[in-house]
Amino acid sequence: VVERFTAHYVFALGLSRFMSCAHWVLQLLEGNKYLLQALGSGIWPVMVLLSEVVQTFILADFW
Repeated sequence: VVERFTAHYVFALGLSRFMSCAHWVLQLLEGNKYLLQALGSGIWPVMVLLSEVVQTFILADFW
């Protein structure tokens, strides 16, 4: 049995990760160049998006 506060915390953490992942995906899909310039050139934008997706999938296991 999971305590109520722990369940609420995990739910809030999961919602936060989902919103953060959705933010990065939408920013990259919209093609805002300021985001890509802020991250720099190279593999960084791909790595940021990949890490957001991986963290979201890991946390999805707890849901």
